[in-house]
Order: sequence, then C-alpha cells, then structure tokens
Amino acid sequence: VWSAMDLNPNPRPLPYIPMMANTVFIAGASGYMGRPLVTALAGRGHEVRALARPGSEGKLPRGCPVVRGSALDAASYVNASTFVQLAGAAHPVPWKRCKFESIDLASFLESVTAAQAAKVRHFAYVSVAHPAPVMKAYVDVRTHCEEILAGSGLNRSFFDRGTFSDLATGGGGAEAL
Repeated sequence: VWSAMDLNPNPRPLPYIPMMANTVFIAGASGYMGRPLVTALAGRGHEVRALARPGSEGKLPRGCPVVRGSALDAASYVNASTFVQLAGAAHPVPWKRCKFESIDLASFLESVTAAQAAKVRHFAYVSVAHPAPVMKAYVDVRTHCEEILAGSGLNRSFFDRGTFSDLATGGGGAEAL
C-alpha cells in the first residue's frame, strides 16, 4: 500500500491477488471517476452498490444498483466488503476552498464513520498528487483526510487521482481495490 504523501515518484498499486467477488460500495459513483469504476468492477463480477444523490441516478451505468442518499450522511452508506470514497467537490479549483471542507472533508468523515461501524474489509481513498501550490486548500483537506484514515484502524489504500483514473478507465489494475 502506498500513500500520495510518499516520496516515491512512481507509485504503483498493490499487485493483483485473485480473490472471490466483493461487494463494493462507491460514494461518488456518479462522478467522473465513479462511472467507469462501476463498469470495470461489475465487469469483473463484483457486486457494486452506487451512492447517488437524488437527480444523479441517471449518470450511473445502466443496470447499476443505486443507493439514493447523501455522501454527507453516514446513514446513506450500506454495508459492503470494500468501500471506495470518491465523493468530493466537482472540478476542484482554488476558489472552491469552502466546498473542499463542506463536501470533501464532511463526506470523508461520514464515510469513515460508516466504514468503521460496518467493519469493512478494505477502504480505498482517492486523495491528491499534490498539484501546483495554488491548490493548497485542496491539498490540505485531502492530506488531513489521509491522516484521519491512517489512524482509523481500517485496512486502506490511498490512490492519487491520476493513478486511480488510469485504473478505473481501463489502465488495468482495478483489482487492487
């Protein structure tokens, strides 16, 4: 397992270890990275449960089981063996500082609470690859989330957005989840 905070300039996901199909819950499933991940995991035989707020259900791949709710409410999360946290402010830009705290951090805290209560086997978090200094607020919130997750007691993996996007959109390795 590697962290976006590691100094390794070429981080790699865990090697593929064949295992039985998982039940995967995805917060942020209707977003840019969530949609291809849902398709990839379902195509590999995993049971996917996708959290979508009302009005976003239509963004999910056809046939995907939808869990209607809010990423900002732990009660919206359902039990699964793997929890993938993708929820966050869409299209992060410096002037969305308040949204990083009110959406990214808040949804993360709710997801960790729900994952701990459900005793999930694996928690995957898409963090940040520390972009340009102008994105300091975004980096700060994502780094804080990594620190919380590291102390949570959950079995976890961190992915930067670029690596995760490659995994979810066909670059291989989605099995690392």
